[in-house]
Amino acid sequence: MPQTPNTNVAQDLGKATSIDFVEKFAKNINELLKILGVYRKYPLSADCVLRRYKWTTTMADGNVGEGEVIPLSTVRREELPLEQLVWQKHRRKVTAEAIARHGQQIAIVDSNNQIRRELQSDFNKKLIGYLGENPQKLKANSLQKALASVSGKLQMIEEFDGANFIYFINPEDATDYLGDTPVGANASSIFGMTLLGDFLGVGNIVSLRGIPKGKVYGTAVDNLVLASLDMNATGLAGIFNFVSDETGYISIGTETEMNTLTTDAIFVSVTQLFVEIPEGVFEATITPAKPAPEGTK
Repeated sequence: MPQTPNTNVAQDLGKATSIDFVEKFAKNINELLKILGVYRKYPLSADCVLRRYKWTTTMADGNVGEGEVIPLSTVRREELPLEQLVWQKHRRKVTAEAIARHGQQIAIVDSNNQIRRELQSDFNKKLIGYLGENPQKLKANSLQKALASVSGKLQMIEEFDGANFIYFINPEDATDYLGDTPVGANASSIFGMTLLGDFLGVGNIVSLRGIPKGKVYGTAVDNLVLASLDMNATGLAGIFNFVSDETGYISIGTETEMNTLTTDAIFVSVTQLFVEIPEGVFEATITPAKPAPEGTK
């Protein structure tokens, strides 16, 4: 007997939830870039090779006599060894019993959203890894002084002249500093990050879980780049029944197994926010000043 026209089959439901997933993931990525002010994107080729750089500065002796030729100082941006990003592949299986017991919303949609949150968390952990890879290190005895010292050093970098700066701090450090002070109406939260705004006059400050307590990282916004392999350009959609959106940040493939009464969902992505020049990051460690002994002035 032929199927009734316009009947929704299991594959249709899987595709609908997949479309919703990839659109939310892409929307969150784009909103994150917007609140951070990041606009630079690095489209990866199929080999997923990432190119990054370092600075080498050679300062000539500035003690020059009157009328003497001033020697040249040089700044070079040299390419670091190539880095290859790897495909992030995850699979989730759901049984017919789980769907019947909990319903499609919980067993598939809500549970897949937990996968999305974990992917976002992994994205943030890798960003923190880039920030802490090879920063120039400073010390300070308070959050305010740490931000000020990082800001001052960033302003001394010629390549960052006129750039906007961004700072990453631990949420507990933000709470300790702000106390009951309201963050402000411009605070935005996305991807596990909270933009606190420019509440200390140094530039946008982001509160991010995973930043070690007592650490402040700062860099130019231009030093943050989103690398991504466009999953739409891989040619795999027709082979594996992948679904993606126009950004191609992530693809999902779904299929049902009748012999086991289960559904499989495959999540595939090569998308990461990275630091182009590691030496363009400053890390300040906050070490509170010890209180003076009682009876001393």
